[in-house]
Amino acid sequence: MEIALREVRYSPTKDVYNPGDVLTVALFFAKAWTGEVEVGLAPDGAVSGSYPTTVFARSGGALYEGQVHVRREHIGTCRMLATFTGVDGTATVVPAVGTPFAVRPIVP
Repeated sequence: MEIALREVRYSPTKDVYNPGDVLTVALFFAKAWTGEVEVGLAPDGAVSGSYPTTVFARSGGALYEGQVHVRREHIGTCRMLATFTGVDGTATVVPAVGTPFAVRPIVP
């Protein structure tokens, strides 16, 4: 299964995120792709499937969109990972964004 991920856009873009923040994410493909896309923040060193993900909606032949919630368990350094499951049932996990996300607790 070939995944031709062309671009990933997310907002808001910050240096540091806090629990409770919500990221709006759009995945653009170089060519039309059909399957299920799940995206989530994984703490560094997390095992695949051990972190919460959100199933994204297909908005067009080459566009999937959704939201990723920043949670307390993400405090520290995280990576945004995407799981692509094709119609043949094979799943592939790839980093959606190359740079890590810094998550810090809100301190009163």
